[in-house]
Formats: sequence, structure tokens, C-alpha cells
Amino acid sequence: MSEEKSFSHLALGIIFTLTGIMMFFSIPGKMQEIQQIKQYSQGMSGFLRISFYLISILLTGGGIRKILIHVKSRREEKKID
Repeated sequence: MSEEKSFSHLALGIIFTLTGIMMFFSIPGKMQEIQQIKQYSQGMSGFLRISFYLISILLTGGGIRKILIHVKSRREEKKID
């Protein structure tokens, strides 16, 4: 894998991971704001909460996966050299 592509995969993994973690911790505050809207305060709040947590978990997991793949490929490159 080229050096530029390798760095971009690592950077993307870090961005995904940080975005997922920040989203996970900001969901309770955002849900309070959403519940003040009459359309969403009745039955949608549970669905939205689950959806937001699922997205944040997927972002974090995908970012960690990208970082681990990058680290593994770097180790393999060092073994070859």
C-alpha cells in the first residue's frame, strides 16, 4: 500500500473514531433538544435515541477497525523489510 493511501486510511480511522465517541457523549443533550419539538416528543424519541447510538457505535467501531488494519499492515511491512 502506498504511503499516502496508508496515511489517509489512518487519518480517516482516527476521524471516524473521534466522531463516534463525541457523538455518543452528545446524544443525551441533543435528545433533550429534540424532545422539545412536539412532532418528535411523542413516539419517535426512542427510535431516534437507538438510531443515534447505533450510528455512533458503528462510527467508532469502523474507525477502530481502520486503525487496527493500518497497524497490522505496517507491522507486516516491517517484517518484510
